[in-house]
Amino acid sequence: MEKPIIATHTGGGGNEPQGRQGKPPIDVENNLTCHPELVSGSCPRKIIPSPENINNITFAFHTAKRQVRGNLVPQKESETEWLVKILCHPELISGSYHRNIIPSPENINNISFAFHTAKRRVRGGCATPCKAAFTLAEVLITLGIIGVVAAMTMPTLIANYQKQETISKLQKVYTVLNQAFKLSEVDNGEFEYWDIDHDDPGTYFEKYWKPYFKIAKMCNTYQECGYEAVAPFLKANGQKETASIVSNGYRRTFITTDGVVLSTSVKGGAALDEDGNVIVPGNDFLLIFIDINGANRPNQLGKDFFYSIVTKKGVLAHGFGLPDDEVNTDCSKTGDGYYCLSKLIREGWKIKDDYPW
Repeated sequence: MEKPIIATHTGGGGNEPQGRQGKPPIDVENNLTCHPELVSGSCPRKIIPSPENINNITFAFHTAKRQVRGNLVPQKESETEWLVKILCHPELISGSYHRNIIPSPENINNISFAFHTAKRRVRGGCATPCKAAFTLAEVLITLGIIGVVAAMTMPTLIANYQKQETISKLQKVYTVLNQAFKLSEVDNGEFEYWDIDHDDPGTYFEKYWKPYFKIAKMCNTYQECGYEAVAPFLKANGQKETASIVSNGYRRTFITTDGVVLSTSVKGGAALDEDGNVIVPGNDFLLIFIDINGANRPNQLGKDFFYSIVTKKGVLAHGFGLPDDEVNTDCSKTGDGYYCLSKLIREGWKIKDDYPW
């Protein structure tokens, strides 16, 4: 069978076909087809491309490429088999050699890209076969899809994480408070016999609570606890909560070693202005304020700030004895949020869809 005619490049005006830089043309069938990176070493002669001979191989490739674009390649598959071996490398162009795709003007550009990929590897000193890889466009499209999916799912994932973190911290604080209460009862007798002066928050705290907590810092002012205001909290509905975190006439406030701010009160419900003046009178509730993340925001009832109350049964959630409808009305997006701890306990320490998150 007659081999297909390969056009040659004549150098220096001579009549003999010459390769680039005055070198003789390469035998395409026996040499270029032996390129292990282009045809997986599928021919008998193993000529390894190198910076010294890549120009001759390049010349032979472009000769074949011009034949394809000039429709000079014979149409019989047996006569074009050599060109398939030269150009259709299975690793570089997705296995086209195994599918016997014959180079044509329609696909020669893709094949040309595969050849130049191998050429760049040779000139870059790469001796191993080229690996399949994604194009820049494919990478950018993939990253774009990942970004869209992340933008859609991340807010939900973050919210779920924050909810679980809130529940975990609140459960721990609730347990610590009741352990302290029981230890105090062991040392000071049952709660109903505690001698509580509702005008002396200092003695109440020093005797019945301070020995049973791991305290990192006492706060005589709201600034010492890191807050921006004496009444830094919001209600569940977003309105201003008037209760002050520090009030030496009503409560003692401290930071635990876990970063939780607690405030034990001998009077509850009192609110002060920025100068410490009473603007809402208090009562005799023995409230304990719980801020699970200290002065960090959001500082809002139902999210990181909660009310508990001391009773003869221990430290319970504020509103523990109220009916469900009253608790649910208060702990809602339109309510105050005073009873949100009670709502969470009643619902098995779960933040459900109707919770004011």
